[in-house]
Amino acid sequence: MQRILGQTALVGVVMALASFSFQKGVWLPRSVGVGTVIAMINFWFLNRVVQGILGGDAAPKGWLVFQGFIKLFFLGLILWWLCKQTAVQTVALLFGLSSILFPLMWG
Repeated sequence: MQRILGQTALVGVVMALASFSFQKGVWLPRSVGVGTVIAMINFWFLNRVVQGILGGDAAPKGWLVFQGFIKLFFLGLILWWLCKQTAVQTVALLFGLSSILFPLMWG
């Protein structure tokens, strides 16, 4: 888990630095960074919920599934708010969100 999050942070930093070449200023790098942080938090929480469901955790399984749905709801709200307020550039945000895929593909 730590390895995946570390590699995701590295990919996010590389993508944010590379986005400086497309536009001057911090608009694109900030959007990539926000996407990377959201992806890392989402993956960490998803890992915790899945370990609780599959493991011998004392919490009821239904409660953990409910927490997963609540997390998805709040993730949707956060992404909607960021796009609605134009706080981030949408395509760069999607690139940041996809930064979690590279460490997962590398194995």
